[in-house]
Amino acid sequence: MRKFVCILLFSLLFVSFLPSIVLGEEAPDVYKPWMFEQENSPKPKNKYEGFVSFTFDDGLRNTFSTAYPILKEYGYPATVYICTGRKQMSTEELHILHENGWEIASHTVNHAWLTRVGDEKLDYELKESKSWLLQQGLEGENFACPFGAYNERTVKAVERYYASHRTAFGGGINTLPLKNGFQELKGEGLERHLTLERMKNWVRRAKKEEGWLILVFHQIGGESRFSWSVEKFRALVQFVHDEGLCVVTVTEGVKRNTEKESFHFNLIEIEQ
Repeated sequence: MRKFVCILLFSLLFVSFLPSIVLGEEAPDVYKPWMFEQENSPKPKNKYEGFVSFTFDDGLRNTFSTAYPILKEYGYPATVYICTGRKQMSTEELHILHENGWEIASHTVNHAWLTRVGDEKLDYELKESKSWLLQQGLEGENFACPFGAYNERTVKAVERYYASHRTAFGGGINTLPLKNGFQELKGEGLERHLTLERMKNWVRRAKKEEGWLILVFHQIGGESRFSWSVEKFRALVQFVHDEGLCVVTVTEGVKRNTEKESFHFNLIEIEQ
């Protein structure tokens, strides 16, 4: 009996020190191969103080020839909402953008004024635009109404085919985190008369509020109402860079800033 007790005690001591033998003196504190924490436990602060998205409507030629090279200098992606039936960029140019991190989204087939069309035409403009984008191997996940014109009926129709709807003018800052599900995103449209300082103030506000600013451009350069000069555009991109905001496509912005479920378990990395 005494011999049995001695063997038992030796076995217990050996097992208790085994992690130290295998893993080193600190093993009792780190030998935790399966540890979990709840998603609602304290998290580190996001390293970015705000988000910015550069978006371009209509698929105009100078989005590719002018805006793309400037953004590429900074390694920034963007989202272009194209009218699949009247785009100025070629399919090849759209694929070049896509291969360089840009998102290709929908702006209908024919730049239709959706609040003025019937249900059949509304469905056609939404469905066929998405279908063309998917056939080309492009995302087609997000949508923006032409002319910034929308109502409850159009938004409900958009929700059948797309993950989000983005406004065009006077939207302001999107508050984070976003709710789960279909997203109704606010866009801030740039027109020719808007000053660079005013847009810098929007960037400052996004940073201060830790929100998401979605900028809406049409033409870079030119004299139209919805054009913005190349000089101002370049200066704004530089300012976003200097302020340290995170530049994302619309899809990435949604994925990174959508609320998570309250009790989702994550595996904690084993300490080394």
